Amino acid sequence: MPDSSGSRRAGNAVQAIESCNSTWLFDAERMRFRRVPKGTSIDVPAPPEEWEPYFSLDLADDSGAFVVALNQAGTRLLRSYRHGVPCPHCDANATSELSLEAVKLGYDIDGTDDT
Repeated sequence: MPDSSGSRRAGNAVQAIESCNSTWLFDAERMRFRRVPKGTSIDVPAPPEEWEPYFSLDLADDSGAFVVALNQAGTRLLRSYRHGVPCPHCDANATSELSLEAVKLGYDIDGTDDT
């Protein structure tokens, strides 16, 4: 169940963090993580080869950002943001529907003539 930070705990004290497109699972006891597409069931145990090692996980409560360090030197990093509702990260980049007729006529997404 998610808490106010967009994180939740899965089985065996694995922390789950929801980003805009993925669910990130962190097993701090074994220092491993995996990322699955959002909406994927996380209740089913994953084989060991689906997990990747990581060195640290830094969560920024103020911005919702998180950084996964893949090595001790901190030269290999993965960065993402927790998904929220409303979400300042994915709502701003949402795609709009545009009819084929509008495309044929040269209209832009906002309905203005693009020619």
